[in-house]
Amino acid sequence: MPAALLMLGVAAAIAGEPIDIGTRRELFVDRFLVESLDGARLRLHEPVRAETVLRGEPEYPWEGIGSMAVAVWKDDDVFRMHYRCIATEDFKAGAFRPEWAIAESPDGIHWTRPLRDARTLEFGRLSNLIADDQGRPLHSMTSVAINTRPGAPAGRRYLGLKILRPGGDMYSLATATLYTSPDGFRWTRFREEPVYETDLFNAFDSQPMIFWSEAEGQYVMYHRYLVRGEQAGADSLPGMRSIARTTSPDLVAWSEPVRMSYDEAGRLDPYANFYTNGTQPCPGAPHLYVSFYARLMPDRKVVTDAQARRLHLPTWGQYRYDVDCSDSAFMTVRAEEPELFRQTFKETFIRPGFGPRHWTSRSNFALAGVLETGPAEWSVYV
Repeated sequence: MPAALLMLGVAAAIAGEPIDIGTRRELFVDRFLVESLDGARLRLHEPVRAETVLRGEPEYPWEGIGSMAVAVWKDDDVFRMHYRCIATEDFKAGAFRPEWAIAESPDGIHWTRPLRDARTLEFGRLSNLIADDQGRPLHSMTSVAINTRPGAPAGRRYLGLKILRPGGDMYSLATATLYTSPDGFRWTRFREEPVYETDLFNAFDSQPMIFWSEAEGQYVMYHRYLVRGEQAGADSLPGMRSIARTTSPDLVAWSEPVRMSYDEAGRLDPYANFYTNGTQPCPGAPHLYVSFYARLMPDRKVVTDAQARRLHLPTWGQYRYDVDCSDSAFMTVRAEEPELFRQTFKETFIRPGFGPRHWTSRSNFALAGVLETGPAEWSVYV
């Protein structure tokens, strides 16, 4: 569902030397342009719930257990959404093999599933699932992004990362293999070797964000890792999920990852489990990156066992969706200080709301992508 988003600007006189912002758009989402506030405060507006735009349909068997929408983009005159879905029988059998599917819209409100032949041989019918150039599924694809670099080849309009762990477990070395696509449906492996690898603990166990930064003149990636005991210190807890950053001029050579800080003192956030980060350039203000990130509250069980059964929640094996709850919050990064997340607003942005189905694990997650759906409106999807 799209939710209209508006940030409230607060006027403030800057004492001393003024900061020259030229004609660029500035949102008052941090204290960068504010020396002091007297009788005023920065306020994060609440989103306004709008239409439900896409539901899982039983006629598409690959959407059996439900969908996990990932990203939404504006590509010329088309809104395009990539989402993951899992067949119910695969899930019950312990085969966590998400499929990737596509939905399209002319306005961001009315969505359809474009049925093509990328996977006809596997399902015996047209589908909206993506595939590689041999028609094979891309189960391990973790992230999809639109490539806005000026002059990028048409065949690299979309970028996808497929994550593998040669060691065989989720805590071993993680490698990222790059795929590219002209349309988001058919994907080609960029090169045989992985383009990036890291030994950060449990790296890439959620969607990484990759984008071309106009402000920095390079590709930027933000991805998750798990804080280990020796990294925690006094400002964080071992086992907490956090975010790292890496950059590349050409999608091949990537820098060593830098662990992000969450305040000017360079500390981690001791309370937030950053399940996804959703970091992307702000519409109309490419020097500012906005992040509608998902927070997971492990072991904070809200729904009862009876409610979980009525909601048909997965409650078996490793993947249980009845024992945690989650929300989405908001933070920002400036290209001038790209290794610092500014958490000006600590409150929840996407609140669970009424009803037990909103208080389940891995719900209320905002998709990657902020769309301008009107002259004075942004939309995010949940």
